[in-house]
Amino acid sequence: MRLDAVINYQSSAVVRTLVRNGAVFSQRDETGTDVRVVGYDMEPHTVPIHNGRLEQLTLDTNGFTCVSSPIKHIDYYAQAEVVDNYYKQCEQLLRDTTGASFVAAFDHNVRSASDAEKRKKIVGGNLVQGGWAPRRGVEAFG
Repeated sequence: MRLDAVINYQSSAVVRTLVRNGAVFSQRDETGTDVRVVGYDMEPHTVPIHNGRLEQLTLDTNGFTCVSSPIKHIDYYAQAEVVDNYYKQCEQLLRDTTGASFVAAFDHNVRSASDAEKRKKIVGGNLVQGGWAPRRGVEAFG
């Protein structure tokens, strides 16, 4: 199955860099919503979209794969459930799928259109970026 969709990409006029240069960035408000973008020059491109579930995608060839997930759904708004249960399930799924001996989940973002409309900040989610999450990631590597 395939359909064509318009996707916005950065134009070739935007300087590519892997380090912060102050030329391209976005600022977010307390809800995690982008309120200002600088240096973006988006161009629409029509591209084919395929249903990856119907194809034989592999990590080696495509850089990702689709797998059936045994992960049990939880309350994704409950910070402790996400960190204590969901992270562990995701780590195990990645170990099983890739054969990796070590996997560490340490960051997540919660996106909710209904909460954004109410301008409500979800406890957890984006907040982990400034809290314990970076320490968990660093500690995991020794």
